[in-house]
Amino acid sequence: MPWPEQIVLAIHDHLFIVAKDGQAITKALCGHEFGDWRENWKLQARIRVRRTEEELLEIYQPGQTIDPTVVDFREFICPGCGVLLDVDAVPPNYPIDRDFLPNLKAFYEEWLDKPLPVDVGEYEDLSERILQAWAARA
Repeated sequence: MPWPEQIVLAIHDHLFIVAKDGQAITKALCGHEFGDWRENWKLQARIRVRRTEEELLEIYQPGQTIDPTVVDFREFICPGCGVLLDVDAVPPNYPIDRDFLPNLKAFYEEWLDKPLPVDVGEYEDLSERILQAWAARA
């Protein structure tokens, strides 16, 4: 990896939960840090939503697109390097979902039978903190 932090769990090829300064954070392969691992990293990504036939034709063949009136095609892009990290096809105005929130303590202690390399805090979704910060800026 191009950074020194220990990987706690790989989310996929370009996204990891790592141990940094005694905490667990979500980090991209390029080094961009998304924050506390318990926050939905998608809320910190750049998001492109394809909502028109023309935008969808950039990635679909003619006659094979999805209907943009019933689906938002969301692309989650790393702010650090521009790599596409994930894609969701959801109804318009559907909240940003979270793919999964791993129970790191159970994974390490019950599955791997190893101690966690870092304090991961309580097993809880902290994504609301990001939304509250957005609301405070509005």
